[in-house]
Amino acid sequence: MNLRWQAGAIAAALALMGCGGTEPAPVSIPGTERHRFGVDPAYQENVPSGASIPRDAFEIVPMDEEGLEEPAPAPTYPEVAPLAVIPVATEPYDPATTPQVAPAGADGIIPLTWEPLSAWKYVPERTPLPKPLEEALDGKRVRIIGHLFPILDSAKPKEFVIMRQGWQCCLIGRPPELNEVIRVEVPDERRQPMPGLLLEVEGEDFQVEEVIDDGFVVEIYTMRLVQLRAVPEDTTVVR
Repeated sequence: MNLRWQAGAIAAALALMGCGGTEPAPVSIPGTERHRFGVDPAYQENVPSGASIPRDAFEIVPMDEEGLEEPAPAPTYPEVAPLAVIPVATEPYDPATTPQVAPAGADGIIPLTWEPLSAWKYVPERTPLPKPLEEALDGKRVRIIGHLFPILDSAKPKEFVIMRQGWQCCLIGRPPELNEVIRVEVPDERRQPMPGLLLEVEGEDFQVEEVIDDGFVVEIYTMRLVQLRAVPEDTTVVR
C-alpha cells in the first residue's frame, strides 16, 4: 500500500476518535490530479467515538489547495530504430542469378560475402548443396564479416558460430537459416570475444558439407579460425 494512503487513513481514523485534528490529511496520487482522502460527513455525524469505520465510508475527492506535491511526470524513453532484418531467401540456387564467390586476392584469401552462401533457399536433406559453391570454397582460406554467437551446449568449448545478422534469442531479429551460419573451430587456447560482436573472421579449410547430428542437419559451413579483426562502428547490416 502507498504510504500516503496509509497516512491519510490513520489521520482520518484518529480524527473520528478525537485523537487528532478534524481536517482529513491531504494526499497526492501520482499520475492524477490532487486529491484528499477523508471520511464521508454522514458517517462522521452518526458514528460514535471509537466505533469501527466501514470501508465504504472513506472517500477520495479532488482538491485544489496549494502546497501539495505535483504528480510525478510520466517517464519518457528515446525512440529505438527498427532492427534491419534480412529476408529469408525463397528461390533455389541458380548459377545464372545467385551471386558467385569472388576470387582470392593477392594474399590468397577469398573476400567472402554472405550472398553466395545464403541468397538461395536451403531445405535440410532435400536441397543438394551447390557444386559451384563446394568447388569455390572447399579447403580455401576466407575472410568474412559476421555476428559472433557462442555454442553454449557444445562439447567443444573452443568453437563458436558467426551469423549473417544479429540474433538475440526469440525477441530480437529472427532465427538464422542454416546457410546463414558458419561454425568456427578455435584450434588453440585463445580467449573468445564477447557474443553479439560484429567481427571480421579469417578462417582456413572452409568446408561446404552437411553435418548430421542425432539424425538432423546441424550445419553446412565450417572453417578453422586464423584470426579475428574489429570492423568499423558504422557497419550495421552484413551482406
